[in-house]
Amino acid sequence: MNSIIRASFSRIFKGKEFYYAAVTAFILGIIVPIIYIRQNIYEELVITQCMNIMSTFIIWIVMIFVSVFIGKDFRNEEVSYELMNGYKNHEVFLGRLISTIVVCLVIANLFLIPMYAIIFSNISYVAVLGDTSILVRYLLIMWVFVFFVIAFTVSIFLLKDIISGLCVSWLIFVVMVIGEYLDYFKIKIANVPISEYFPIQAFKNFATKTITFEYGLVIIIFYALGIIGAIYLGIRKFNKYKLK
Repeated sequence: MNSIIRASFSRIFKGKEFYYAAVTAFILGIIVPIIYIRQNIYEELVITQCMNIMSTFIIWIVMIFVSVFIGKDFRNEEVSYELMNGYKNHEVFLGRLISTIVVCLVIANLFLIPMYAIIFSNISYVAVLGDTSILVRYLLIMWVFVFFVIAFTVSIFLLKDIISGLCVSWLIFVVMVIGEYLDYFKIKIANVPISEYFPIQAFKNFATKTITFEYGLVIIIFYALGIIGAIYLGIRKFNKYKLK
């Protein structure tokens, strides 16, 4: 599997898709906070609006990158070549999944790092984030973000086509957005409305609200189950993939 991971990284860094995604994320990470800071809006809203960008444009960028990268491997028969060379289905799947997660985390951080650097060079850290450590917030953001990457990767592996994979990935994103409207049912977990566990609202909470231990723990467990379930589904379904 190590050779599959190395080969995946090699194709990623030789292709143009990663650089398009990385440059776009980095530019957004610089421009977006500057725009909101210059508008002189309330301090808390600056970082909240930036996280709105994180939960929309950055996820879209990653969605497109994952679908194109893995879809091209199916189209160019890289996957078939690896299977013909004796690699097992789960090795092909996990090898690409690992490399995809790492690269997508790099893309996310190319947005987050300049964003936080610019914001906190202009705004008081304590005034915006309170007592909750920025490290805790950062790790929770990355945890939820990894769930998205895995979900997108599994969808393209199941469909083996760029357009179909994008469509399913888009539906996954829409479902996550719909979660914001579940407050209508007044369901709470650990005294927190259920909508706040869905990614879009969770990103906003990680931006400015005080993160309680109970809320953070439920987020970790909830998305751990999602990650495990997605990986299990991907392995199980792709194990049935046969060479034509």
